[in-house]
Amino acid sequence: TLEPVQRHVGQNDIGMIVWRITVKTPECPQGREFILICNDSTVQNGSFGVREDQAFLLATKMAQAEGIPRIYIAANSGARI
Repeated sequence: TLEPVQRHVGQNDIGMIVWRITVKTPECPQGREFILICNDSTVQNGSFGVREDQAFLLATKMAQAEGIPRIYIAANSGARI
């Protein structure tokens, strides 16, 4: 499962980060939530391995189950084989 955590800079041990973001705009003052997924290039150049794939899958399923958008920003060096 995905769980919220607080980490200091440089303490991430997986090459992926998932955020739940609420954006408030004049058109949507109550806010609009979405899931943002991004590779953490400070961990093995943000490459995909088993843990990153699992985090991506769980974040995608969470967004689908809640009916909110999921945005993925690709910034990685490929897959670890």
